[in-house]
Amino acid sequence: MLALALCLGLAVPALAAEKEAEEAYEVVIPCEMVNVGPFYEGLAYVETGDGYGFIDKTGKIVIPDIYTGIGSFSEGLAPVMEKDKWGFVDKTGKAVIPCAYDDVFSFSEGLALVVQNGKGGYIDKTGKEVIPCQYEGSGNFSEGLVAVQLNGKWGFAGKTGEEVIPCQYENAGGFTKGLAVVIKDGKYGYIDKTGEEVVPCQYEGAGSFSEGMALVAKDGKWGFIDQTGKEVIPCQYDDAWGFSEGFAPVMQKDKWGYIDQTGELVVPFIYDQAGTITDGLARVGIVPEGDGD
Repeated sequence: MLALALCLGLAVPALAAEKEAEEAYEVVIPCEMVNVGPFYEGLAYVETGDGYGFIDKTGKIVIPDIYTGIGSFSEGLAPVMEKDKWGFVDKTGKAVIPCAYDDVFSFSEGLALVVQNGKGGYIDKTGKEVIPCQYEGSGNFSEGLVAVQLNGKWGFAGKTGEEVIPCQYENAGGFTKGLAVVIKDGKYGYIDKTGEEVVPCQYEGAGSFSEGMALVAKDGKWGFIDQTGKEVIPCQYDDAWGFSEGFAPVMQKDKWGYIDQTGELVVPFIYDQAGTITDGLARVGIVPEGDGD
């Protein structure tokens, strides 16, 4: 048996659903904001009629809505924009890194990607430029390395900007469990941190490793490989998502179900929509007849 509760959406009549929701839930923060982001590190960004700020879980505005752009907290700092330039504030609202950049991204492993004049580089939490703004493309640090683009090709750099894996790929993703997706000659494969090709570039699509397996596509179908490159679940699905909590959503003939890590179908192909599992629950949907398109 699958120890999993599925949240079935669009299957309960609207009035019954409203009544059920009223009885089951208490509104903690009233619907007074123009927009509200998810909570990260105890705070959520909000948009009011005046600008952007942050609220705590009681709904109290703890960082004033004085910004023209905003991002979520990560590693104690959040991106904010003033006068078309970006910087970072801490959880008290103190400006830790002045708004001086064209764009910024959240901190990861102590460094944040910043953009100046169309080029990306990295700063630490004091605002010191650790890696100059020189890359045409780049991502977040993961397992000590970051994918970067120079002269149209992708490779990997370390935290001082040293080239660890030469820029030779058409694209590259971040490292997960010691492996990273790369594209060469239009095909996807995986390399380790020395740059060795562990899984040959032979797939039409590929995702990051999760719970020891990665999603790959071959001949228009999706399946899963392990970290040695062995195809443990054949490429037979029309679409799929990665594993989470031991299960993965997969699709055949426009319907979604769930498989376990042996490839056994544990939830039949009956859903029109399906998401990955978080805390034992997955969001799924059935579109009522006549409501298609």
